[in-house]
Amino acid sequence: MDALFKKWAGRSTVALALTLAGCSHSVSGVYVSNGPRYAEMLSLTSSSDGQLLGSFDLVVVQPGGEIRHRNFNISGVTDGHSITLVAKAAEPLSTPVNLSGTIDGDAIVVAGDNGPDRLTRADANEFRSRLQALASEADM
Repeated sequence: MDALFKKWAGRSTVALALTLAGCSHSVSGVYVSNGPRYAEMLSLTSSSDGQLLGSFDLVVVQPGGEIRHRNFNISGVTDGHSITLVAKAAEPLSTPVNLSGTIDGDAIVVAGDNGPDRLTRADANEFRSRLQALASEADM
């Protein structure tokens, strides 16, 4: 498992505390998180029976300015309160990571070894804007 995957999976292997305010709305949507040298986007689509499909994109500016992008396929299930996800890198022979948590708001808080990671419901354009900012950081 490469270091970039460990950055996200390391936060999540112990537990995934997903928090999305008001369980009455659909889990379907886009959730983003930004940091000093990274951007994350989780996209989920839920079916009426609670099945989840989606993707997780992680973009990191490495020391030295190289931009690394990883994409993970997401599958899972929710009952409107609890959620179980499986993240698998979109590469042959990658090892899936199991994640679980709860739904309770407009944010997804991933709790793991490296502390909480808060992804908030947003538009994919917010993620694209952050990617442009990361490209500028990488050029510095």
